[in-house]
Amino acid sequence: MKKRDKVITHRKFSWIIFFIILVSTASVCLLFIPYPETKVIESGIIHVGLSSDNPYTITPVKFPWRSHSQEIFLNVTVTEGNISLQIIDTNAGKDFLSGRPYVPYWEIINTTGFTTNIQISPPAKGLRHILIFVDADAWFIIEIEISYLNYASSYGFFFLGVAVILISFYGYQRYKRRSYL
Repeated sequence: MKKRDKVITHRKFSWIIFFIILVSTASVCLLFIPYPETKVIESGIIHVGLSSDNPYTITPVKFPWRSHSQEIFLNVTVTEGNISLQIIDTNAGKDFLSGRPYVPYWEIINTTGFTTNIQISPPAKGLRHILIFVDADAWFIIEIEISYLNYASSYGFFFLGVAVILISFYGYQRYKRRSYL
C-alpha cells in the first residue's frame, strides 16, 4: 500500500449537530419551562358613577391557555358612594346578561374601597369578567393587574420545527454520503 493511498480520517466538528442540539434544547426549554408574566388591565383610571340605564361595567380578563398560578390584583378606591364587584367566568357571564341566576367566582358588596390579591384555582380556561356596580354619584379609581406563569409555546414550536428540518437535512446528508461509499 502506498503512502498516498492511506486515508487517515479525523472526526471533524459537525456544526449541524451543534445546531441540532442547540435548537432542540431551546425548543424543550421554551415549551416546558414557564416564566412569570404580569399585565395591567386598568391602572389609576378615574370613573364617574354609572347611569341608571347602565348600572354596571364589564372588564374582560383573559388568561393564556397554558398558564397557571393565576392571580388578579384589585385596588379600588371610592369617593362618595359604594361599589360592588364580582368576578365571573364566561358561563356565569352569559347567565348574567340573560337575567338568569348565576354564582360569581368572587365578590365584594357595598364597600368604599379595598386592595386584594385573588388566586384563580383551578386555572381559568378562557375569559373571566369583572363586573363593577357603583352608585350613580360615586367617583372611583381602579387598578386591575393579572399575573401568571406562562409558556412561550409559539417560539417553542418554531424552534421544534427548525430542529426537525435540521435533523432531516443531517439524515439526508448521511444517507447520501453512505450511498456513495
